Amino acid sequence: MAMAVDQTLLDAFVAGEKKPVFRLYGWSEPTISLGRFQPTEVGLNLAKVKEYQIPLVRRITGGGAIYHDDEITYSMICTQQDLDGLAVKDAYRKLCGFLLRFYRGLGLSACFAGDAAMQDGDAAVSLIGQKTVHCFAGQEKYDVVVNSRNRWKKLGGNAQRRMGQVVFQHGSIPLTLQREDQSRFFAPSIMPEPERVTALFETGENAQLSEQTFSRAELANQIKRHFADEMQLDWVEEPLTTQEFDQAANLAETKYRNDEWNLYGRSES
Repeated sequence: MAMAVDQTLLDAFVAGEKKPVFRLYGWSEPTISLGRFQPTEVGLNLAKVKEYQIPLVRRITGGGAIYHDDEITYSMICTQQDLDGLAVKDAYRKLCGFLLRFYRGLGLSACFAGDAAMQDGDAAVSLIGQKTVHCFAGQEKYDVVVNSRNRWKKLGGNAQRRMGQVVFQHGSIPLTLQREDQSRFFAPSIMPEPERVTALFETGENAQLSEQTFSRAELANQIKRHFADEMQLDWVEEPLTTQEFDQAANLAETKYRNDEWNLYGRSES
């Protein structure tokens, strides 16, 4: 349903029926999402996915696979004009700026992966932009990394899609990585290396940063505050309308629970 709601809001925005959107949500059960053009036969154990009854859903954005479980997910929709006409890479940097504010506000050292790689030398720079099957295993220039046990490690992942002048971006903020669970479904060769990836409650940099001291609601409020500060806007909270809910439910049934889309990327909508 999560992907269906995102697409419903995106479709409404493209049609001129909605203002810019920023949404936070979680997952009712562990789910694997795939990038828009990602083949299912590479690095993913479909037999285990089926055995454990893990929902598999294809995103409308590119990038690699993500195991969604203990995380906060965001999505946002706006126009290129809302981003001062910035090109794709610069817009990505601007839209990920709130993540730097959020992590720093929690006492973590955070920067963009490209900046960290420049500090670490040519070997680190050479890894930027390499394509990976698992989203968290790769780093793009404006992905966010945090200092964890004296190493820069990627925290979460983000993907963007453009439809004319409309910009859609969503991303994962993992609280824990659930490595053992993930290893059932992904080949060892494509799993993120422990020394290159972390989660919010696993950095080891702030002893007070844990599920015992920070509820999801509190973290969500901080994310919203930092996003508003970064984008210089005021919030207007709105629930889904009945029409939007019905459209999302229909999309969930006809597209996002359909193997034609999820396994093969074929869809009429």
